[in-house]
Amino acid sequence: MSQPGPTVVLATGDVFPDLADNEAVMQPLVPLFEHGIVFGNCEGVYTDRPELAPSRVAYGGTSRDRGEMFGRIGFDVMTLANNHMIDGGYAGLDDTMELLHGQGIQTTGAGANLDQATTAAIVERDGRRIAFLGFCAEFPMGYEAKEGRPGIAPLRIETVYRNPLPGFWQPGLDPEVLTIPLESDVERIHAAVARAREQADHVVVAFHWGSNTAAREVFVPDSRTHTKTYRDAVQAYELEIARATVDRGADAVVCHHQASLRGMEMHGGRPIFYGLGVLMHHFHRTGGRTGSDHKIITSWDEQAYPYWPFERPEALLTGVARLAFGPDGIEAGFVPALVRPDGSTTPLAADDPRTEDVARHLEALNAFEGFDTVLSRERFHDWRLLSVKTSA
Repeated sequence: MSQPGPTVVLATGDVFPDLADNEAVMQPLVPLFEHGIVFGNCEGVYTDRPELAPSRVAYGGTSRDRGEMFGRIGFDVMTLANNHMIDGGYAGLDDTMELLHGQGIQTTGAGANLDQATTAAIVERDGRRIAFLGFCAEFPMGYEAKEGRPGIAPLRIETVYRNPLPGFWQPGLDPEVLTIPLESDVERIHAAVARAREQADHVVVAFHWGSNTAAREVFVPDSRTHTKTYRDAVQAYELEIARATVDRGADAVVCHHQASLRGMEMHGGRPIFYGLGVLMHHFHRTGGRTGSDHKIITSWDEQAYPYWPFERPEALLTGVARLAFGPDGIEAGFVPALVRPDGSTTPLAADDPRTEDVARHLEALNAFEGFDTVLSRERFHDWRLLSVKTSA
């Protein structure tokens, strides 16, 4: 009897389509999504009755009808552990979960209480059970779920600023920035992974974390601080927790929130994608139909890219992680894609020369982080696949 082929998971970064015809702008992704279990981060609220959270930075939500296409596009499971999921209050969370569940999409990372928020969504495919978990490290205070309160699955991080030269008086010296995870949250993550391993063959964990430089600079002007503190680099707590999550039993870690791609590595033979960027996130001017967190980013080249306020060309580079779980282990890769002016995102064909722009950008990020990662050019059906391997 022949061995079954690998079970493929296609993991994306932030997903918040908000146009009149979201199904049309997502069509370029459909042929790709037909080749695996699709796991994305639902980066906004879909509700017609928002109860605005007092601690929100801005409202990241839109009407319920604009989320009715996720199932038809191909999403199978979504994490709700992000900084916008409680923007519309508990009613917004309920509506978003109901909307997705009604399309056959499982959710994780948020729920009616802490236990539900940290319970894995499990998808069975090709005779294998894949468990998905989601946790969020950057969010307004009060969004976290508790034993008797709805919310998201939290990973709270304390930031400490320390004098880099103890015993030396030098006012204005750049401080050393330390990020210290809340021990109880880390223990809860490890416990959730352990429970998921008991129920499934493989476990995929999503973390919503990492600095968003463009938003930070609005609140922290250059004249008041050293903005290099908020660069897009992978932070110490991310390295520590992602690797520990793999060591505790996760088969893959995928991350988002940073609005741009970041490096990737194999740790113990298992992939960690530190930043999948934005697959699709539509912005509109404040006072428009949604008034989402577009009030944070007040200007961009709306003639060239009316829905995506990017400042750097590399912000248009994105893609989809490919995880293949087979009898011989895990294979990891990345399908490059581009954000387009019409609001769509297009995965790039194997013979498209623009795939090298994405590949070289990722290789530079990996070199910057010191990862011993090698990206080999391969093919996944009609698309370019950057296979993630280690040089060792």
